[in-house]
Amino acid sequence: MDNILRPLVNRLPVAYDYFSFEFKAKKFISGLNFSELERNQVWLGSYPPAEQSKLFSQDMRVLTKGINPFDPIYEITGSVKSSDLIAQILMTDISLYLPGDILTLVDRASMSTSLECRVPFLDQELVEFAVNIPTHLKLKGTTSKYILKKSMEKILPKAISKRKKVG
Repeated sequence: MDNILRPLVNRLPVAYDYFSFEFKAKKFISGLNFSELERNQVWLGSYPPAEQSKLFSQDMRVLTKGINPFDPIYEITGSVKSSDLIAQILMTDISLYLPGDILTLVDRASMSTSLECRVPFLDQELVEFAVNIPTHLKLKGTTSKYILKKSMEKILPKAISKRKKVG
């Protein structure tokens, strides 16, 4: 499939729209040659490992030679009791993506405007509960956070509960 899909996607014209089809298609094919766990990290990142090494100085390339950039993922997922891929990705996001990216950005942005932010959905008991919810209740087709949205549909206006995710 990669032999057919990659050339087609690479022929797509560059689009400058936010999160365009062209961007999503190229991001998708960038992860095809990686394992499922690694693929998720490649999709989240700005540069795949081969491109990252081009950004390093010669000294840094020597220091990092032989190091698998995905080792932290396997350390985290090795401690996950479930073999469910979604549970493993969720734990990777909780351990790496949230504190190393999302929460850091929110913290900086809120501090720069003297705004106090809270993350109530990151309460430890709630996170532990959510991690253990069966995947079919977390995802319904392409709908993420399914159980949360379902539980709030009578409380929140549809304009809020049905709107697309915005970063």
